[in-house]
Amino acid sequence: MDKQKLLVIIGNVSYDSNIYPSGEKRRIVSGAAYIVALAASLFSKNIGIVTKLGSDFNLKYLQELQIDLSGVQLIKNAKTSRFYHTYKNNDQSQRIFKGELTIGKTLSPNDIPKHFLSAKYIHVATMPPIQQKIFVDFLRKHSKANISIDTLEDYILEWRDIVFDNFKKVDIAFVDKREHELLETIKLKKVEIVIKKGKDGADDIYYKNYKKRVIHADAPIVAKVIDKTGAGDVLAGVFLTLIAKGKSRAYALSNAVKIASISITNFGVRHLLEYTNERI
Repeated sequence: MDKQKLLVIIGNVSYDSNIYPSGEKRRIVSGAAYIVALAASLFSKNIGIVTKLGSDFNLKYLQELQIDLSGVQLIKNAKTSRFYHTYKNNDQSQRIFKGELTIGKTLSPNDIPKHFLSAKYIHVATMPPIQQKIFVDFLRKHSKANISIDTLEDYILEWRDIVFDNFKKVDIAFVDKREHELLETIKLKKVEIVIKKGKDGADDIYYKNYKKRVIHADAPIVAKVIDKTGAGDVLAGVFLTLIAKGKSRAYALSNAVKIASISITNFGVRHLLEYTNERI
């Protein structure tokens, strides 16, 4: 019998082309599902990922995480999803985003291995809201897992009602400060909201015994920001894995903020694999 997964991540693994304020261009392996999974793998290998990739993708980037890849499909003659980020200012707080989902847009609940449905937590990573809705509705019917979700400001601006409806149906929602304002997540009663606040750390707003609780974690000072792409997904991966392991929310949030802060000190997130539990 397959061991119950602590966390399963559903979403896109991609190749990203990023242009930074300095004018430097970088092509990196990325995608929300990849980043969440990599961060989660730092604390447990009992993690699963569900994604579709083109034959142009190098599987070594997933194999090196040493997690369960039974939900990964490599489609012959297909192209791996591409995302493009152009950062407009030095602190990388503003960007232009463009996505080419390609094979990723065909990802559906039928691609989830049955043993993944018994996971403690299932994270529906950032993807178009209509596609997220299909997964959230399916998981609510076929899994007892705690379900979490993430999104983008661009998606909220275009499909706010769908995003809000998706968020109402999950247990945990991840948003940044701007997304929190746009979605008015304060109206999401009983949904745990993790607000990613960048250099100001993060807040976790949740309910215990019908009472609202708020936990804050400060972010360490980062001398030089290199690449903020995916920092929020890193935070989600660490936070979810640690609470799935039974750690307190305060402990999980503190470590999640710490690792997210480390993630922005280099390009992409693969440099995080240099860290071990001893170093963390």
